[in-house]
Amino acid sequence: MAEKEKAKGSSDVLDLEVVQAFHNMHPSQQKCPVCGNDDWWLLHDEKGNVSAIPWATSKGEVKAFGLPLLTFFCNRCGFVRQHFLDAFKAYMKELRKDE
Repeated sequence: MAEKEKAKGSSDVLDLEVVQAFHNMHPSQQKCPVCGNDDWWLLHDEKGNVSAIPWATSKGEVKAFGLPLLTFFCNRCGFVRQHFLDAFKAYMKELRKDE
């Protein structure tokens, strides 16, 4: 993951060291499926707030909350990859138990 990280959006706070540990765990699986690059940027602000997908009803009503996501984009081709934040945190917690 690149040292140059971009800020955008807000929904939940994340420990950025945990994200870096995730990327370091399986470097061969972190390559972009489009161009093979392994340099990803994470969208977040200076406090670690991450982006969210706005929540809307089937009637088109947009709610004032969203689904918190880790949103990465490839530094070379712009491919976007997303992880649901709660599942990501649970996965990392599970992995730390195994250490």
